Amino acid sequence: MKKLAAVLVLTLSSLAACSSDDSNTSSSSSGTSGTSGTSGTSGTSGTSGTSGTSGTSGTSGTSGTTGGGATVTVRSNEFVPATVTIKQGETVTFTWAGGNHDVVSGTACTKDGKFDSGLKSAVGTEFKQTFNEKGTFPYFCTPHCASANMVGTVKVE
Repeated sequence: MKKLAAVLVLTLSSLAACSSDDSNTSSSSSGTSGTSGTSGTSGTSGTSGTSGTSGTSGTSGTSGTTGGGATVTVRSNEFVPATVTIKQGETVTFTWAGGNHDVVSGTACTKDGKFDSGLKSAVGTEFKQTFNEKGTFPYFCTPHCASANMVGTVKVE
């Protein structure tokens, strides 16, 4: 009799906890998950709590990984980060933070013709380049390659 009463108390307290929530299917924007119900000795188990959605992730202002590629900031005489590693088929987004720059493929300040953004200066301008082959792809800024060694590398795995 005492066991039955304990099961009843546990079951009622589990139901009370569940009914205090307006909906067992709502999502929490903070991404926290609800607690699971307790199992009674009668073999029935409580309902699991709600599960929140995870927060979104963004890229930092200077560099970061985006879903399926990388971001490089083009700013005063430098690429940040200067070297990024991506997977085959992913895209690198070059974003201008100021200055008069371009992004040109090649080494030793010599174009190899694989890609060229053209000269740009507007803050927020983007140039996207998708890399479909594995390898190492050096690039530079034409106006600042020789004078400021403004160079970078994309490594494709």
